[in-house]
Amino acid sequence: MEVVGRYLERAGYRISFAGDGHEAIARVVAEEPDLVILDIMLPGLNGLQVLRHIRKRSKATPVILLSAKGEPNDRVAGLRLGADDYVSKPFGPVELVARVQAVLRRIHDRPLDAPVKCAGIAIDPVGRTVTVHGRDAHLTRREFDLLSFLASHPGRAFSKSQLLESVWPCELHRASSTVHVHMRRLRMKIEENPARPARLKTVWGFGYRFES
Repeated sequence: MEVVGRYLERAGYRISFAGDGHEAIARVVAEEPDLVILDIMLPGLNGLQVLRHIRKRSKATPVILLSAKGEPNDRVAGLRLGADDYVSKPFGPVELVARVQAVLRRIHDRPLDAPVKCAGIAIDPVGRTVTVHGRDAHLTRREFDLLSFLASHPGRAFSKSQLLESVWPCELHRASSTVHVHMRRLRMKIEENPARPARLKTVWGFGYRFES
């Protein structure tokens, strides 16, 4: 799983490992992850037992099951318990990353005009307004576009080049410093402590993410 972990980190995800079923349940409760990858052959409590615990707590947390058996009974049992996807070993790490991305898209994708509300911040894509604890943040057009894009993919890290492509797609002369400047201005307008931002996080050596 260390190799898979490295591939997931390269794709911009933060990961956390659990050595057995009991630790997996504890981490899910403490960390509330965006997605759980469960090996059915976990020691202690097996993956299906952990999945049962997860579903008792939350119907929404997406779960991908891994199994070396590849038996239809395992697949059926996992899906009946509420697994979102099932991958049989052996598998390539690129395939698993693709499965993770597909599940998260399916779970988290929302209409582009759906409002975002998080910890006192309200983003209205239709009216193109942002309020912080009820007060208008007075964002520029590009500041709004950058914040709205990041907030529509909570927890996902984007490189500066990815943000330039997504937020400034039609500009011929783009520099990575553009993202940095707009991020600094955004933090001044929406963060309680811009020096230690709680929402617009820096992913060192990579880019930025919106923390929901």
